[in-house]
Amino acid sequence: MVAFFFKSAGPAERGSGYYATLSRSAGSRGGFKSLLMDEFTVYVLRSKKTGRRYIGYTFDIQKRLLEHNDGINRSTIAGIPWEVLYTEAGFKTRKSAQSREKEIKSWKGGVKLRDLLQSAGIV
Repeated sequence: MVAFFFKSAGPAERGSGYYATLSRSAGSRGGFKSLLMDEFTVYVLRSKKTGRRYIGYTFDIQKRLLEHNDGINRSTIAGIPWEVLYTEAGFKTRKSAQSREKEIKSWKGGVKLRDLLQSAGIV
């Protein structure tokens, strides 16, 4: 069993941050089953190879990280291996997750993104 801390999506979507527990599904082929499967997560990855960041959203963060590291996503293949740098969970709709992803991408390389990561104790 693995526990992760996720920052909530914000006051409009949720309250404060919370812990999510991921556990292996019985009969699964090594995957993880999340207790938060009805919510989307916006994430920031960092390449351990190049230091480059990648911003996206997903329904299953563990599965998505495996896809990035297995070379399934062509835009991240050159940066393998990737690590999760930051997550925001609790988005009830794809549209709300896409909006937050787009907002964070607009900050890419800027002061706001650095401030967001600093506020999470990352940078």
